[in-house]
Amino acid sequence: MAIDSSELLHNFTNRPGGDITLLIRALGVTYEEKPLPAGQSGYIEYDGTGYNIVVNSTENARRRRFTAAHELSHYLLHRDLLDDTGKLNRHTDVLFGAGAASNPPDPLSPFHEAQANRYAAKLLIPEHLVKTKFEELEQDVAALARLFDVSQPAMKIRLETLGLLPRS
Repeated sequence: MAIDSSELLHNFTNRPGGDITLLIRALGVTYEEKPLPAGQSGYIEYDGTGYNIVVNSTENARRRRFTAAHELSHYLLHRDLLDDTGKLNRHTDVLFGAGAASNPPDPLSPFHEAQANRYAAKLLIPEHLVKTKFEELEQDVAALARLFDVSQPAMKIRLETLGLLPRS
């Protein structure tokens, strides 16, 4: 009996620090890490037969993990915006401001990018788990970041978003 995507997502978000690449592959998306141009963290593309996520192999492991979750979020939320051979390739280090000029305006808007970041955070740092672990680990941001395998800045932002820490 095949497992459905909602069950896969549920299982993934019920334990901290899960392997995002296993989730991607379980959902039928190919995953690859390879060197990409400086400032490009990753992309998702549809090649006419399936979806492929590519992540910049030169970035650190936690950055690659978040990028993979971000691209998976595009697959889950925005794949209807890809054409038959489209590529969602908007992932520079700077989404807004001067660096954003290297991001083409279509098919995704800054809203879609922010939405994918929020969903990636929900996948990697699920609210119900982080709230429990926040108390268990005595509000230690560094320990939480290690447990969930994310950067300390990403954990801090998630804790602020959930109202567990005051916004800085």
